[in-house]
Amino acid sequence: MGINRTVRVGFASFDLKECLPPAKPFHDPMQGQVLYVRGDQQALWFSLDLLMLSVPLCVRVRQDLSERLGVPASHIVLHVTHNHTAPIEKELLKAGYEGWVACLAEAAKRAMREAEPAFMAHIRRTVPKGVFVRRRQNCGSDLGDLCTYMGYELKDGEPDATTVNTCRIGRWLGGDLKGYEDQIPKPMIYDRPIDHHLDLLVFKTLSGRPLGAMVRFAAHVIAAGHCPVPQYSADFPGVLRNLIQSHFAGVCLAMNGPCGDVTLFEQNAFQFPNPVEQPEP
Repeated sequence: MGINRTVRVGFASFDLKECLPPAKPFHDPMQGQVLYVRGDQQALWFSLDLLMLSVPLCVRVRQDLSERLGVPASHIVLHVTHNHTAPIEKELLKAGYEGWVACLAEAAKRAMREAEPAFMAHIRRTVPKGVFVRRRQNCGSDLGDLCTYMGYELKDGEPDATTVNTCRIGRWLGGDLKGYEDQIPKPMIYDRPIDHHLDLLVFKTLSGRPLGAMVRFAAHVIAAGHCPVPQYSADFPGVLRNLIQSHFAGVCLAMNGPCGDVTLFEQNAFQFPNPVEQPEP
């Protein structure tokens, strides 16, 4: 634990219903959280229950927030959990761009108003081996890295994705694998961890009152994506941050880390699709 009386920390949380015209029912709350830090410089970090935000939109939003809040655009992070049961950018903007930026700005202002000097504690835990298997495999300079989370064949207890990835490459190439066969590693075992840690930052005031937390676990957010009736859900990041908030109080931001993450290991019966002449990119 460390103390720096010149650094102030503030948190805020808001319901995405406030700035989102829902296109589907809500299975559980969809939220946004904000962490504000002020020392010699200022920084804002948003964590949002959304699928993705395009680079042009992020650039525009960060600049507009910078002008409204006085925080440099380069010090504003817009993080989304890449939740597969979350609204997409098109749904988000149906209510209008100005309303969306105003929603983010208001949450940031609350975090800035409530910021105060704080203690910070950090803890890291390693994910048990064999629980998660999200792997990437390079298939040559023309094909890049492949990720998959189903269709494995277990060979000697190892997840072998050679067959499923060869099938996927065949679809992309319209069924023609000539010239690429030698680029496909065989076997294509997804056995290398990308990020096997869970990290937690906890912040408290100098008097010991909880302010909030930030949890980071690099897992693809797809656990809730198989429901028969499409619904919005915060998926496991929502459950995780609620558990942390129940233990530590305050507001918790959920992060899923950089690309190249891990994902839940699913063993499914896999139906190979037929190659197509004009595959989608």
